[in-house]
Amino acid sequence: MVKTTSEIFFEQFCTQHRIRWEPITSKATAGEKTPDYAIFPNDTKVIAEIKEIQENVTERHQRETLAEVGWSMFGERGVKVGDRCQGHHHNCCEATEANGEGKVPGDPAPEKWTT
Repeated sequence: MVKTTSEIFFEQFCTQHRIRWEPITSKATAGEKTPDYAIFPNDTKVIAEIKEIQENVTERHQRETLAEVGWSMFGERGVKVGDRCQGHHHNCCEATEANGEGKVPGDPAPEKWTT
């Protein structure tokens, strides 16, 4: 499997900070959503879903405008900062919640954690 740039950076970050990490075997062929990694900071298992978010046309235009003139405006009426990430976050929640079953940090609903 080819790793995304974000996954490579995540692994490098964990290694540089001496955080043990293990890839989680994907169950995508069985139709299950699985997170990407288990990490073990301070001997606590935490599950992690890594997302690769590519710059879109609007963002590229704004970045180029900023570089060219020194300022840029972003957004449209009714669009808030972070809206674009919302769908990615929802998908992460499904993968981490299904794998963690409310038992490990990383689950987006800590009120469900059990000991």
